[in-house]
Amino acid sequence: MPDPHQLSANGFDLVWAAACAQHRHMIQRLIGATVCGLVGLLALPTEPAQLLARPTRIALLADLHVTAMTNDDLVAAHARLHRAIDQVNAAGVDLVLIAGDLTEFGSPGELRRLQEHLRAFKPPVWVVPGNHDVGNKRFQGLTKPDSTSSWRVRLYESWLGRSYFARCRAGVRVIGLNSPILASGLPQERAMWTWLGQELAQPTSQPTLVLTHYPLFEERPDEPAHPYWNVDPEPRARLLATLAKAGVRAVLSGHLHRDLTNQFGQMLLLTTRPVSVGLPKGKQAEGWLLLTVPADGPIQLQPQTLPHELEELRPTNAPGRSRPASGRLQVELPGLQSARPRCPLSISDQAK
Repeated sequence: MPDPHQLSANGFDLVWAAACAQHRHMIQRLIGATVCGLVGLLALPTEPAQLLARPTRIALLADLHVTAMTNDDLVAAHARLHRAIDQVNAAGVDLVLIAGDLTEFGSPGELRRLQEHLRAFKPPVWVVPGNHDVGNKRFQGLTKPDSTSSWRVRLYESWLGRSYFARCRAGVRVIGLNSPILASGLPQERAMWTWLGQELAQPTSQPTLVLTHYPLFEERPDEPAHPYWNVDPEPRARLLATLAKAGVRAVLSGHLHRDLTNQFGQMLLLTTRPVSVGLPKGKQAEGWLLLTVPADGPIQLQPQTLPHELEELRPTNAPGRSRPASGRLQVELPGLQSARPRCPLSISDQAK
């Protein structure tokens, strides 16, 4: 580059302009490379990040049978529920799912007492009704005094919100079903089938879990109907086909008061042990299941056991013990909910 002291004013200006132009060109190339790099990063697939996401940890409970009755079994069941709440809170799970038989008779007093217990859980709690909450299934279309009915479903929903739902949290989608009304012919059953088809038609990249009270079957998919223990063949076949087609990862249930694991194609069917009392009494463990659900791959199961003897369940003054709060939970009544809620707040979310 010539010595600027030997150049005229015009010559200096020309040299300086050329140098500035070269500098601008270098800056433009640098900016262009940076922009291209950013565009390339944005174009990368998101799957690797999803696969590296932390698995979802879920506490699966069932058969609480909350009541004010004081026979020995129910007193022990009440004490086990307190112990289960402590265990779940200490486990640091993302979500608590309770697969029905929340109460003994589904009465307003029991539902109020249940709400107080649910407040003691630190994670969100999502529940579905069992036959003790809304009535027994209508076996072969027969209606008995203890059969499920529209008014019992409405009573349950007035306290706990809609009896079937789809909610999302911590990387999973949970679809809760009101299984006692299957094969009942009630208006709520017809509405639930329509809603389920619409819900499963919605695309999702999250693992889908289905929560029910009744297990779909005990031994084989084509087993005959049982008056009490399984889902009747017609709704069972329809559910199995519908859920498998939608790629549901697992169906979670209770009701049997014992552990049970089955498989239908790629779909896991898992029944948890009860919180209240195992059946046959003294031969089946009480407790709950800790599930680890990865974005892809098998679900890991860790059974958790609760003490069987009442003497082992005496209250302790453990630090950090969560106590039920007083007052009534603020829940959305069914008539105020949207027709198809996407990810509404859970009961405990609304209470906190």
